Amino acid sequence: MDGYKLRIALIIEDMTPSRGGREASTAQIAESLVAAGCELTVLAQSGEWNCDGVKLQTLGRRGISISREQRFANFVRDAQKAIAGGAFDITHAMLPVPGVDVYQPRGGCFPAQFAGNRRRKSQVGRTLSLLGLQFNAFRKQLAKLESQIFAERKTIIAAVSEMVAEEIRYNYYKKGCDENLRVVFNGVDIPDVDAATRAQWRGEIRTMHGIGDDDVVFLTVAKNYELKGIGHAIRNFAAMKKNNPAAQNARLVIIGRENAGEFQRSAKSQGVAESVLFVPPTNEIFQWYSASDVCILLSWYDACSRVILEAIRWGLPAITTTYNGAAEILTGGAGVVVQSPCDDKSIVAAMTELLDPQKRCVRAKLTESVADNLSITRHVEGLLAIYREILEKR
Repeated sequence: MDGYKLRIALIIEDMTPSRGGREASTAQIAESLVAAGCELTVLAQSGEWNCDGVKLQTLGRRGISISREQRFANFVRDAQKAIAGGAFDITHAMLPVPGVDVYQPRGGCFPAQFAGNRRRKSQVGRTLSLLGLQFNAFRKQLAKLESQIFAERKTIIAAVSEMVAEEIRYNYYKKGCDENLRVVFNGVDIPDVDAATRAQWRGEIRTMHGIGDDDVVFLTVAKNYELKGIGHAIRNFAAMKKNNPAAQNARLVIIGRENAGEFQRSAKSQGVAESVLFVPPTNEIFQWYSASDVCILLSWYDACSRVILEAIRWGLPAITTTYNGAAEILTGGAGVVVQSPCDDKSIVAAMTELLDPQKRCVRAKLTESVADNLSITRHVEGLLAIYREILEKR
């Protein structure tokens, strides 16, 4: 920015990028902002991260023996105090901290998150979930803080997908007063490796896990298996394989949990235990993308899944649901969007289509048309445009 090092504070509760999700995204944003010439400080309650050019300032867990909501309230106050002295040109929070310049709800706004969590449950479960929300002080606190940010109408809201923007309009801007809402579609970093390295990774992973060269591998990566529709993926994978000679060598790889006993039992009961591989959390996710042929994520709610974006940037066609903000990048043919994790007929049809190497190749080729627009560099360019807009209005 004209030779001046913009001083930016990124605010996040925990800054341990190895946890993935919001923390990993924030790390990539921070690194890209530094590369763009900014002076970057991360304000966190706690964290473990070293990055050249980034100052990690941990504010501590005040009130360790008291409730989680009180500890979070203390963190919000500590963060507000840290930014109050004018040490930063731009303050950008990944969680609801009233008074910041930019609020980026990376997991979606809280009413939509709560609705997404209830959506996957039975009618009785939804009722119990609503009752539980009334007694969950921490979730109510987050929603209240977020409502305060929207009510003040002085903070720029950066939605990570059009889906999230629509949810924000529905929950907070019912009168159409959304002049502070912007969409900066999510982005991800991927390793810069050549085709030979990818091929090597593919061979090593497949050999290690007994996957044949011609086996078609459907890959899903998640932490919350219930929210990300893992049970539905197993059920539809089993349905696809049933009486389908073309699917006999298909494999489903599920990455993300140390203990997946319930889901392993489900695979066994449906006769696909030998075809479903459960892998604990791993740092070799891009090796697994290389070893796979299709990414599938049957989300009940995702603001804009990093898994789908990484897979598309890696050249893998994908299957996901309309409840995932990342679905919009698949509408040009780079993948298939189904209505919901319960849309069994469409899911089986999509998986069956992608068994065909020619059809899979066509969709994989279409990933190239959107891959460049999914970079973290492009995402940060959008954030920098918002920062400039804020500074120009001062």
